[in-house]
Amino acid sequence: MILMRYGRVARIGIKKTDSELHPKTIDPVVDEISRILTILQNEDGSWGAEENELDRGFATSWAIRAIHELGETEVESIGISYFKNIIEKVDYKLAENFSKIARENFLKGLFNCADILLSSEKIDYLTLKETYTNLLEKLEKQDWLSSTSLVSYILFGLKDSNIGKNFQKNATSFLEKEIKFYPGRLSDFTPDICLAMPDLVSNFIREPREFFENAQSLSDIKVVHILIALELLSKIDKNVVSDLRSDVLERFRRRQITEIDRKITKQLLDLTLLLRTGLRGQSLEKRLSKFDNIIAIESASSEDILFKVKLERLLKNFGDLNIIALSSYVVALSLCGEEHVHLLSPSDYSQVKNFFAEDTIPIPRRREVGFEITVLGVFATLFFLTLLGFTYMITYLVEVSEQLTVLKGHEVSIGALISTPIFGLVFWKIRDIFKVLKSVAKRE
Repeated sequence: MILMRYGRVARIGIKKTDSELHPKTIDPVVDEISRILTILQNEDGSWGAEENELDRGFATSWAIRAIHELGETEVESIGISYFKNIIEKVDYKLAENFSKIARENFLKGLFNCADILLSSEKIDYLTLKETYTNLLEKLEKQDWLSSTSLVSYILFGLKDSNIGKNFQKNATSFLEKEIKFYPGRLSDFTPDICLAMPDLVSNFIREPREFFENAQSLSDIKVVHILIALELLSKIDKNVVSDLRSDVLERFRRRQITEIDRKITKQLLDLTLLLRTGLRGQSLEKRLSKFDNIIAIESASSEDILFKVKLERLLKNFGDLNIIALSSYVVALSLCGEEHVHLLSPSDYSQVKNFFAEDTIPIPRRREVGFEITVLGVFATLFFLTLLGFTYMITYLVEVSEQLTVLKGHEVSIGALISTPIFGLVFWKIRDIFKVLKSVAKRE
């Protein structure tokens, strides 16, 4: 599978070549994630299907982070309103009314998107900052609710802020004490701890191939969080990051986005084709029974057909759509400055790769060669005209000056001696013109 990123290409098991380093391709995964998040946003601005609005806070925080990176300001503003409305219900006194908001998913979400909430014009910065400080004091008194997950998001969400630095230090000490009981395998660390302490992940990268194989066995959500942790590290092997990102993208293509949409769409199209042929009633149902369809017929008449979706089969075949995993992936790409990621299969790429050999619209090879021959012809003509000019000038000087008679008979060679370095310098300055000819020669 081929993973193409703006300015670079990373491919699993296939050696990359210069001709494939092109910034544009098709099937944008990030655009698809943006579409999914926009569609799935609830009326109150949150994401998630939980009945209790506080329980939707965690998924909402990740979706807001992704939407923020994607530049969807209107959707982001509605999402911020979700947190703003809940905070306003207790008049920003979260610590005093802790029992009303004491849901771990809400608290994790509140800290996860702290930077975005603090920078929003919809919420007063000083008031919200004081609210966070008071809440940290309350949580510390309650021993951080003995939750490594909550503490992890406190550290991850506030890592770039100046809020409660002393509280953050105490939270770090609490987390370090708790993780001493972990066996020390990559699979044993929770996704949250990987975000709070990315240095722990670096301990497993001494053998990149072994690290990659271990990561492949992890869940989608965990491997994406490890990807974020790798991007947070200042010094890391980029090949490790590239391989892991390729694996994540392939997972999403198969289980979250592209392949799922294609299969469901195909089944709907198959059903539509059968209807257009005039099949109805038992004949239609008998034909449909031959396929493992997610979409089936609930009832049928001569005029109307009622469809139904087999939810159990849908979830069994594809699983739930993971908003947190998809959003985390967008955040990871933003951290590495590569938000635009696209995917092509090797067979699809082989059909279009000639169109991506250069950073311009493809030009027929015959026209390329003709252009370069013309350029070379013009340069050759100018060179000989300059050579004749210098030769004529030296001949004239020999005739009018007795001191230069020693040059008589050498006019052409001296003219060439003068012309060659001048044209060599000009040719060197514009050598980029001949890159096209060089690439054509390589392809031949």
